[in-house]
Amino acid sequence: MKDLGKTQSDYAIFLPAISSFYVKQLYTLAEQNGRVPEGFELGNEGLDFLKSEDSYYHYPYGLYSAGHAQLDLNKKGKEPMIDDRDRSNTVLVGDSGGFQVATGVIKMEWDTAKNPGDPAREKLCETILAWEEDQCDWAMTLDVPSVACIPPMNKRTGLTDFQDAVDITLLNLDYYMKHRTPGKCKFMNILSGNDEASSDHWYESVKMYSDPAWVGEKYGNPDLALEGFAFAGNNKSTMYLALKRILDLRKDGLLEGKGWIHFLGTGKLNWACYLTSIQRMLRKHDSPEICVSFDAASPFVNTAYGSTYSYNYFSPKRFGYFMEGAIDSQELKGSKMPMPFAHSPVMERLTAGDICYMAEGDLDKNGKATRVGFKMDGDKKVRFAKTTGDVI
Repeated sequence: MKDLGKTQSDYAIFLPAISSFYVKQLYTLAEQNGRVPEGFELGNEGLDFLKSEDSYYHYPYGLYSAGHAQLDLNKKGKEPMIDDRDRSNTVLVGDSGGFQVATGVIKMEWDTAKNPGDPAREKLCETILAWEEDQCDWAMTLDVPSVACIPPMNKRTGLTDFQDAVDITLLNLDYYMKHRTPGKCKFMNILSGNDEASSDHWYESVKMYSDPAWVGEKYGNPDLALEGFAFAGNNKSTMYLALKRILDLRKDGLLEGKGWIHFLGTGKLNWACYLTSIQRMLRKHDSPEICVSFDAASPFVNTAYGSTYSYNYFSPKRFGYFMEGAIDSQELKGSKMPMPFAHSPVMERLTAGDICYMAEGDLDKNGKATRVGFKMDGDKKVRFAKTTGDVI
C-alpha cells in the first residue's frame, strides 16, 4: 500500500473532489458480489483511498460536496467511504453545495429566500450545517454564488442583481453564527465575485464574520468566528484578484490564527506551484499552520467520458497531467495484456481484459446482447452500431 500523503506537508494540498457515484458504487458492488479484477487482492473496497490499511494506496485528503452527499443523517451507512473514515488520519473538506443551489440540484425557494427568517432557507441551512458538522473537518458556509445573478443561471433563480446573492449569503452566515457548535467543524468564509468591483464588494460585506472581535460583540462568543477562507468566483482563477484578497486579509488582520484557504474548482498544475509559494509565505509571515488547498473532479468526471491519465508533460509551454481515451475493444475480452500507463497502484493491478469485459453478443445484467462498442479492424479501431452491428 502506497501512502501518497506523506510528502504533502510543505506543498499546497490537492483535494480530489470525490464523486458520490464512486462512493456509493464502491460498496454497492461489494455487497452485490460484483465483478472484481483478479489483481484486486483486497476487492473493490481496496479503492477506498481514505483508508490507511487494506487499500491499494492511501491519500488522506478529499473534498465532498453537500450537493451530492446523503444529507439525511438518519440514513448514514450508505456512503461508508465518508461515514466510516478514520478522522484521526484523514481530512475531509465539505463543500456546502452553493453551486448546486444555484443550478437547482439543491432546491431553494427563491421567492422568499431574501426574507430574514425564511423557513425554507433556514431549513436548508440547518440540513447542510448538520451534515457538515457531522461529517467534515473543514467546511464552507452556505453561499449563493455570484453566478446565480447572471445568465444563464439568473433565469432559473430569478435574482436580478449581484446584491441579491450577497444578501442571501449574509442571511445564511447569520444562521451559521447562531447555530454552529465551535470546534465541531471548522468553517471557511467564502469570498466570491465576478470581477474586481464585485469581488471587493463581496469581501467588504462578509469579512467581519472572520473577525473574532466583531463576532464576539455581535453574537456573544468570539469562538464563532470563521476559521478559514474559500476563494470562489474570479478570486479562484485570476491571480491578481487572489493576491489582492490575501493582501486585504493581511491588512485587516484576518489571517492571524487562520487554518485554511481553499481555492474552489482549481486544478491546473501551474496553480499548484503558485499556491505552494503562497502557502509558504503565509506560514512564514502570517499563520504558521495554515494550509492552502485546491480541488478538481477531473479524475472522476473524465472516467465517465472513457478517458484515463496517460502521461505527464513538463515544459515552459506545456505543464500538466494529461489524459487519453482508455482502451475499449471487444476483441480484448479475456486478454491478460497489462494495462498501458501502469504507473499507478490501480493500473498496475489491471489487465486489458479487466477493462474490456464484454464482447459482441454477450448478455448484460438485464439479459440483453451487447451490440455497441469498439473493435479492431486491422490496425484501426472502429465503432459498431447499436442495432445492426455494422461499422459506423
